[in-house]
Amino acid sequence: MEEKKYHPASPKLFSVSDLWIKVIPRASSNAVIGWENGILKLKVQAVPEDGRANKAVIEVLASHWGIPKRSIIILSGEKSRQKRIQVKGVDIHPS
Repeated sequence: MEEKKYHPASPKLFSVSDLWIKVIPRASSNAVIGWENGILKLKVQAVPEDGRANKAVIEVLASHWGIPKRSIIILSGEKSRQKRIQVKGVDIHPS
């Protein structure tokens, strides 16, 4: 059985979660900033054109939680800084 990666700075990981995120595009670096009022904030270097920032969001979160990119789906907000995502295979809780 494959062991799930867990980083002490990450939320608890279990099965499936829907959560809200706030994205800061055109940032100087890619990073998960943290939780604020139940919303996960992150920054990406990509510009919000042609889905580039959305792709970067998925890559940053997948890397942060140590899960495959296919486990993250943007449910709503594809053209907004605030997005609702679904993370399959893990259960995310704001810490």
